[in-house]
Amino acid sequence: MFITGPDVVKAVTGEEITHNGLGGADVHAATSGVAHFAYDDEESCLEDVRHLLSLLPSNNRELAPVEPSDDPADRLTEALLDLVPTEAGRAYDVRAVIEEIVDDGDCFEVHPAWAPNIVCALARLDGHVVGVVANQPSAMAGVLDIEASEKGARFVQFCDAFNIPLVTLVDVPGFLPGVDQEHDGIIRHGAKLLYAYCNATVPRISLVLRKAYGGAYIVMDSAARPAVRPAPAPPGRPGARRPVRCRPPPPGPLVPHAASVSRPPTADRPERPAAPDAHGRSARPPRPPGRNG
Repeated sequence: MFITGPDVVKAVTGEEITHNGLGGADVHAATSGVAHFAYDDEESCLEDVRHLLSLLPSNNRELAPVEPSDDPADRLTEALLDLVPTEAGRAYDVRAVIEEIVDDGDCFEVHPAWAPNIVCALARLDGHVVGVVANQPSAMAGVLDIEASEKGARFVQFCDAFNIPLVTLVDVPGFLPGVDQEHDGIIRHGAKLLYAYCNATVPRISLVLRKAYGGAYIVMDSAARPAVRPAPAPPGRPGARRPVRCRPPPPGPLVPHAASVSRPPTADRPERPAAPDAHGRSARPPRPPGRNG
């Protein structure tokens, strides 16, 4: 499948390529991201289609079907201590972590061949369908690039459209640096993942497995989202500019109560000094009028 065939490509650009090389199933499944799955035979294809449909509701106004599971929802997952290495630079397969967490170790990965540095999968927790988004340290160290941002954003929007809760497993060293990434619009494409999470209305859980650095931490459903309370897992290390040891979230709602919103000072109520933030730093005092520096 393609927009312009090999003959047109050769006539316009001089490039020679076959039909399969230009728009074959493997190309669209691994390179362009147009196809979600690719199969060698109809039997395995139809089997996975049936499994996919069993995980989805009949329409966007219903909830996904719930299936009873013999896998206890409160079981311990001590194997995670061995699956996730403590060394920040050591690679591991996050799919093994997903299989350890979900019911019966069964997950259905979407776009498995495209943008392998992020994993998107459908699975069940206590019989309920969830969408799992996870950085993959075994591919490109789990960095976010343009394709991974697109893949994650599309999956988050898909789950939100069909009322499927989201579980995000974060282990990201940042965005992929490079001239090509910047010129191709990594800022614009990376923002799509942030927008998808911000726009989602389904329940969400974010778990920092090991590290979460830079802007990539922000777009991976981070603590900057008011409706999200991430659960750092030792040795999780989130940080916007530099790695810092994670701390448990403060008690109470993350959105400030209406009564705590400051009001303009008056003669009867002079302005009080700004309270220190979570890091113990006081807010910068306002600039005098007429000063630009």
